[in-house]
Amino acid sequence: MPDLLAHYAVSFLVASRFFRFRVSAVIALLGLLPDVDALLMIHRWITHSFIPVFAFGVIVFIVTARFSRPSLAYVAVALSLYSIHIIMDVFTAPTPVLWPLIGSSYFVNVNVNGILSHDGAALVPAISIESTPPDFTRRLSIEGPIISEYGILVALASATVILAELLALKLRRQA
Repeated sequence: MPDLLAHYAVSFLVASRFFRFRVSAVIALLGLLPDVDALLMIHRWITHSFIPVFAFGVIVFIVTARFSRPSLAYVAVALSLYSIHIIMDVFTAPTPVLWPLIGSSYFVNVNVNGILSHDGAALVPAISIESTPPDFTRRLSIEGPIISEYGILVALASATVILAELLALKLRRQA
């Protein structure tokens, strides 16, 4: 499961393509927003569905376009970060991505194994999509990773990309 650190690191990396460091650091927090359902003791609830996100996004886009066109970039990135969170979750556990239109949660499992022997090499892909009914029952407790080795690796990779870009930019300015 992507932990909060992984969700934040990916959100920060994406936001940093559009905004400066401080704005990216703040707007990346929106990539954590789908997990607000855990505070209600229901994880992977309607906050993990594209349907409410799309409906809310259309309203926010219309209002923003009417009153603050320069802010449309912020709205677009914020909705993208929210959606990326949902996409990441689909690859880790059943997620109700199309609820309430489709009453199923989906989990996508992708593996590509390599075989190397004296006879040669081969790739063995395995892709499966599982569908289960969503479970929106309240829990007594919600358990999940905040920081894991996966999150640390994603955060380090994101930081490496950003630092490499900053170094390249500095070198170009000096040239």
